[in-house]
Amino acid sequence: MNNIDLNNIKIPDDLSSVVNSSVIKAKMDERKRKARLKAAIAATVMVATILGSLYTFNPNVKAFVKGVFDNGLVSFWELERDNVSPIANQLSQSNIVQEGGETSEATFTVIQSMFDNRNIHVVVEVKAKNPDILFVDHPDSDMSNYSYYHGEEMTAKEYAKKYNKKIMYAFITTKQKYCDIGGTPNSEIKEEGTVILEYSSEYTGPNVKELVVNIECALSQNQEGYGYGSDDYEDVIEKAMIKYKAIAPKEIKTITNIEPVIFEEYGVRVDTVTLEQTPLAIYYKIDYTIVDKALFKKKTITKFANDDDYYYDFEFSPIDENGDIIRGFTGATLTYNGLDELHFTGGDEAGTLPYTENLPDEITLAGITRRDIKNAEIQTIKFK
Repeated sequence: MNNIDLNNIKIPDDLSSVVNSSVIKAKMDERKRKARLKAAIAATVMVATILGSLYTFNPNVKAFVKGVFDNGLVSFWELERDNVSPIANQLSQSNIVQEGGETSEATFTVIQSMFDNRNIHVVVEVKAKNPDILFVDHPDSDMSNYSYYHGEEMTAKEYAKKYNKKIMYAFITTKQKYCDIGGTPNSEIKEEGTVILEYSSEYTGPNVKELVVNIECALSQNQEGYGYGSDDYEDVIEKAMIKYKAIAPKEIKTITNIEPVIFEEYGVRVDTVTLEQTPLAIYYKIDYTIVDKALFKKKTITKFANDDDYYYDFEFSPIDENGDIIRGFTGATLTYNGLDELHFTGGDEAGTLPYTENLPDEITLAGITRRDIKNAEIQTIKFK
């Protein structure tokens, strides 16, 4: 099984051509399939950046707005994305009792957590014990980017040299079963020796009422010295573990489709579409089988120009009544089943729809190959 995570793919400028709503609407008119959603769901691009993913550093631009974490995770999310659930705060935990989090150089404290049996979101405050430690985003970042600084213009590296400070970077990651490891946390520098970290991790385990969360904390003097587990890097100065209990929502509503649906133009059968509603989002999972391998290969598999490698070029995109691809709270992840890219037997796709009070009676899927939007096929999925 090959796993391809689309969340960190750089989206090309001409992506709009892939999901051009006028083409999709024309396709829908051709088939006389007026797409509609019972729930009021807004539109956008599926391949979105998952919370907690890497951001591109620009030393002249503030990484985050001053005080973004002061009012909690939801306020932070509202600054960077649309369709944040209006009841997401129901998941919020504060005044958390934790074990661990101490190193000789700093204290790591969980100040907020949210868990909905699909994702763990955590905010950790890191306070240096040594007044000589300077937390920064990057050695070349402008000190004026930090709200506490009001001095002359200089970079963090110049400031550290002038005032005999030791530049340090703090990192956190989940380290336990059913959770992914890696990624760079979002950060806000509060003071010279205080940084706030926000981190998200996908949870793929069974539904539980509460989850014991293990957070690995690390200090490094290398800005890129940590990311996929601190054991991989020699320049991590210190590590510590935090353990705490995350509380899940009391109820998760789940529905599945009434019957399989064939996407005849691609030779693909959608077997099961599952929707799960939590206070954070509506999560979907699409399981499908390739029923016409020759047609599927012809339509979706492309050979690279200079070598013998192939790539798979097909995805399902939920669309709204205007033919626009729906923006969810997280991006989509595709999993392909088979021996290799020329012998796929099927796969699954997972993502989110915006939260609505009631689960929809139906959704509309577009089968899309990014090479040729004209081949988009539209089908309606009805639920039990």
